[in-house]
Amino acid sequence: MTALQVSLQKTGSVTIPPSIQAELGLGTGDMLNLLKIGDCLLLTPRPLQVPQLADQITALRENSQLELADLLTGLATERQLIGAENATDA
Repeated sequence: MTALQVSLQKTGSVTIPPSIQAELGLGTGDMLNLLKIGDCLLLTPRPLQVPQLADQITALRENSQLELADLLTGLATERQLIGAENATDA
């Protein structure tokens, strides 16, 4: 993990050091995600996966003609199986 201090400019911009840009393969115009977690900020170059995954799950469900209730029933079953597996591993 690398911790660096950066300063906030009047325009609200922050400069990412060139060494970090190179290490992460960042270039001018690349989009970053800024997450506020409590009083902390997390800047990540990778796109958030949750929206894309939700869209994929919705498309799969619609193509399979499954209802949300079917997925929830399957989820409950999977949780029980995982719980049983974890109990035998302990």
